[in-house]
Amino acid sequence: MAVYIYRKMINNRHRLTDHMKFLISLIGLTIIFPISAIGSKFLDQGNDFSIFQPGDKVPAKFYGDISIGGSLNTGNSNSYNLNTKLDLNYNKNKWVNTGTFQSQIGGDRTTGLNNRNYNLQGQSKYFFKPPVSFWYGFTSYTLDTFNTYRTVSLNSLGYGQRLLNRKDMTLDLEGGPSYTRRRAQGDTGLIQTEMGILGSVTYNWIISDNIKFTQFLLATRDKLNTYTQSTTSLTSKIIKNLALSISLNYEHNTNIPLGSTNTEKTDTQTLLSVVYGF
Repeated sequence: MAVYIYRKMINNRHRLTDHMKFLISLIGLTIIFPISAIGSKFLDQGNDFSIFQPGDKVPAKFYGDISIGGSLNTGNSNSYNLNTKLDLNYNKNKWVNTGTFQSQIGGDRTTGLNNRNYNLQGQSKYFFKPPVSFWYGFTSYTLDTFNTYRTVSLNSLGYGQRLLNRKDMTLDLEGGPSYTRRRAQGDTGLIQTEMGILGSVTYNWIISDNIKFTQFLLATRDKLNTYTQSTTSLTSKIIKNLALSISLNYEHNTNIPLGSTNTEKTDTQTLLSVVYGF
């Protein structure tokens, strides 16, 4: 059932109606919560959902997780889709460091690989007044054959505040100047380089020992384009270090560059993945 849902989500990425998105989300939730409810007897502490508290004099902590999902179609369709994600975290005293690599590829056995999306990003936060105030550095590079822009490089330095800091919940708000380099889809490959501003919000909620909710919002603005991104994810442990995750991703560009072969301003993704934590 999950593979069927995922196959439909990928093949109709640009054509999902609001009704279908809601239905997919509802199905995902009905899968996740019953599993978490009955699975607590079989879980151990290997896949820890706890939140690091900046400034605590505890040993440095390195951890991460690997996610994978996809589909393989045969018969009238010989297509395949695969999405993977690697998250790495290193926290020590006043430092909170994260790195992520995410990929989504698709194609068929006749024409080969024809759709791909790669994203590499990293961020460091230094809490000079833990656990409230911090400086941050953020960098991201994306190659996406689905999007209006084929490649986007984004960098930002700035100031942030932890508005909410609890053992089960955090809310971070940050902002600063940004530098963006974009290349449009198509043969012309128009390149734009702009200084602008960036703002982002990150919310983490440990609902229970087995369930984690994350919401990330990011917006950048310069004189040529305003880009917004929203990523919502819900992760539930299944057994030991394994978990199931459903995520909804929304991206919007206000400007379609001249000559771009992709003219939709908005892209959405709904992904269902198996996650291994370490």
